[in-house]
Amino acid sequence: MRLEGILHPLIREETARQAAVAGPIVVFDVPLLVESGRWREQVDRVLVVDCEEDTQVARVTARSGWTEQAVRR
Repeated sequence: MRLEGILHPLIREETARQAAVAGPIVVFDVPLLVESGRWREQVDRVLVVDCEEDTQVARVTARSGWTEQAVRR
């Protein structure tokens, strides 16, 4: 929590700076959009990309090297 308290304000500031110069359409990839609470008030639209659980498990095992059992836990 302490680290988030330090980093998140800096990230918000830099994100706003970059979005201001990026152009009329900006896409943010925010995995924890709903949980963060703050992002939803900063965007006009929210798009959700979903996939099957088996695909999610395969992606995590490929990315992290964890076993399927560990991922499913």
